[in-house]
Amino acid sequence: MSTENTSGQEQEKQATPMSTAKVFENGPVRLIGPCEVQLPDGTTVIKPNGISFCRCGASSNMPFCDASHKTNGFQSK
Repeated sequence: MSTENTSGQEQEKQATPMSTAKVFENGPVRLIGPCEVQLPDGTTVIKPNGISFCRCGASSNMPFCDASHKTNGFQSK
C-alpha cells in the first residue's frame, strides 16, 4: 500500500466540489449550487443555491439575470 503526500492547496482543491454551469439557449448562464460572486466594485455576493448571469445585456440587475431575455427577443448564437 502506498501513500501520497499532498500539499494543503491540493487537499483544499480536492475538498471543494466542482461547480457546474448550464448555458440556456436564448437565456442566461446558470451556476448550479453554492457560489461566491465578486462584483467589479469588490463586493462579494454569496448565493447558496446558485445564480443566473445575464447574456442578453438587458437586465436591470446586471450581471444577474432578471428574465429580460424572455421579452426582448434575445437569440443566442
